[in-house]
Amino acid sequence: MRAFVAVGIVSLVSLSSLVIAQAALPAGDAELRPAPEHDTSSWPPFPDADGVPIDELPIAQAEAASEPPAPFELLGMRIAPGERVTLDLELSQSFTGGSVTTPVQVIRGDQPGPTLCLIAGIHGDEVVGIEVVRRVVEHLQPMGMSGTVVAMPVANPIGFRQLSRYLPDRRDLNRHFPGRSYGSSASRIAQRIFDGIIRQCELVVDFHSGSFHRANLPQVRADLDNPILHAMAGWLGVSVVVHGGGADGTLRRAASEVGIDALLYEAGEPMRFDEASVVTGVQAVLRLMRSMRMANLTDSAPPKSEFFRGSHWVRSDSGGIFLGQVELGTWVEQGQQVGTVTNPFTNERSAVRARETGRVIGRAVDQVVTPGYALFHVATVEDRPGVNDGPIAAEEAEPVESDERPE
Repeated sequence: MRAFVAVGIVSLVSLSSLVIAQAALPAGDAELRPAPEHDTSSWPPFPDADGVPIDELPIAQAEAASEPPAPFELLGMRIAPGERVTLDLELSQSFTGGSVTTPVQVIRGDQPGPTLCLIAGIHGDEVVGIEVVRRVVEHLQPMGMSGTVVAMPVANPIGFRQLSRYLPDRRDLNRHFPGRSYGSSASRIAQRIFDGIIRQCELVVDFHSGSFHRANLPQVRADLDNPILHAMAGWLGVSVVVHGGGADGTLRRAASEVGIDALLYEAGEPMRFDEASVVTGVQAVLRLMRSMRMANLTDSAPPKSEFFRGSHWVRSDSGGIFLGQVELGTWVEQGQQVGTVTNPFTNERSAVRARETGRVIGRAVDQVVTPGYALFHVATVEDRPGVNDGPIAAEEAEPVESDERPE
């Protein structure tokens, strides 16, 4: 699955005309266009894969790419090069026996290339990713595009209709991948998504937001021990990249276990559209497609990203009214006061202090909290470009306490 992506890296290193964008693209007005020449010396590094220099990897698929692309098959339908179709994936049944489906959009380029899956709405209340995928699909045109984009904007339509993170049985769909055909409702839905869609792709980008009245700084989460994902995380051009392989049962972990590379984009808070987070996500996907030589939708180099090995949550030690004092993206020092929790009856006030020096990548909105409530998500141990450009040694950093939810 990773060979085509690796070969894409080979070709990219040798083509100085391929560049990545950082300017915002308003929804609906992008068009495919050739990119001007740029100096690629400031791009993210392209580390070796499994100890083998990228330029020595097998080129069989690259040679095959010179042939006309074959039709792409998904959910029993053949999509010819240059076609754009919408399919329905049946996920479950309602209590009345009716079919519960979700649309899957397929844009098949007229040129050969990798298969990229964009999936959002695994948690039904996380609307930022849904809008990112919708806008990206709106930008794309199959003519002039290489490869295939498979887009599932709402993977959990049952939760989305109710603006609920969970399925009706209170299970988290993102803890049941790759799923089982004979398991719980969540496990069966996960199995249909994974076997019907994910296994057909070479790279997956999964979109999420904060949970339970928390907001996330736009960030990418990836297994930085995978050199290809390390490079791709930089291609996205999002300001923060955090190392992690995903918790058991997550789509990202399940995909990686079967050899499918997967990245996670986190931004915003649940049940709220955040235009800045949406625009950042759209730009990131278009940069990634540019770097994979799938489409020329952007024309400038990516912003620098800060790489972090681990993260932790700062939690409340008392109950009361939480008022934060630092915003998303702020660098904090160990012991710095970052907020307060005040007892509404006694006016007793407790200071919330940073456990370690790092950058705030997640934050609870001001609210009433109880002891143990996760207030600030802080990324720690920066992987500075030029100091450690490759995969990070595991012993250098604290493990990620929780990859996608703070409970």
